[in-house]
Amino acid sequence: MHLPLLFLAGFKKNRDIRKTEITQDITELTELFIQQHQEFLNQCKNKNSVYIEWYQNMLNGLTIEELPYAYSDFHHERNYWMTTKDQKIPIFK
Repeated sequence: MHLPLLFLAGFKKNRDIRKTEITQDITELTELFIQQHQEFLNQCKNKNSVYIEWYQNMLNGLTIEELPYAYSDFHHERNYWMTTKDQKIPIFK
């Protein structure tokens, strides 16, 4: 679990960041996340073979010393990433 994700989950309810203070420790935050997002976590239990195949193909398409600019593999404004060598890489769909 990443703390920023947990913080954002709580922040959605209270949009004013100045009034938001995290008082729980990491264990409490983790338990809270599990309670509030059980359906999402159940969906994450399946095999991820389609994503793994896409990611492997994406990496295999890079040349030596080429890196992708990857801000997000989901919810991206464009349907591709750019690389350090100006190559377009289709994002995962």
